[in-house]
Amino acid sequence: TILRTARLVRDRDVPIVGVHHNPEMETNANALMALESANLILLCPGTLWLGIGSIFASTGVREAIQKSKAIIIGIQNVLTQPGVTDGMTANDHLIVLENMLGREINYYLVHDAGLPVEAMELYAQKGFVPVVDDLGDSTRIVRGDIVSRTFTNGVDRVHYNQERGYPHVIRHDPEMLAKLFIDIAQSMPDLSSFRSRVKQERWVVRDF
Repeated sequence: TILRTARLVRDRDVPIVGVHHNPEMETNANALMALESANLILLCPGTLWLGIGSIFASTGVREAIQKSKAIIIGIQNVLTQPGVTDGMTANDHLIVLENMLGREINYYLVHDAGLPVEAMELYAQKGFVPVVDDLGDSTRIVRGDIVSRTFTNGVDRVHYNQERGYPHVIRHDPEMLAKLFIDIAQSMPDLSSFRSRVKQERWVVRDF
């Protein structure tokens, strides 16, 4: 359920202020344990309220993340979403995410390069615009060219394809994100335990 600042108002200019499940959504106990014991928690880009917010609104998720000692990495959406995040800047997104979490995001990844012109012309017709970067300079803000230059041919049949009016799509570059995640992980003080734990889990899977 989406909560807006005024009831019974359908105008898209009325900002969303929260989200909750009715009835409450039960969370898998193993998922909560994984969150509490995680070394890294990655907040992937997606629909801010119904996607990401819906997960945090599930029973126990917020509390598990607050108990966790994990480094939290967030990835800023490249575009605003019509009727959902219109007019929201990068800092607005970050504030909402941290309010959802109840704790600070340690690193926030932001795209700071150009976007495919033809794709943006088509997105603009649907009300999507680039998120304005107003985050300023900070050691936790990581900027770079993290949008894929090859994923612009309408291959995503799940979300935005040619039939729904998005013949070109904008997606983050998975290889670049992976490099950034590794760089951040390698800067962690408990790197040795992080490495050994991951290796051990992989060996268990391989032997099985």
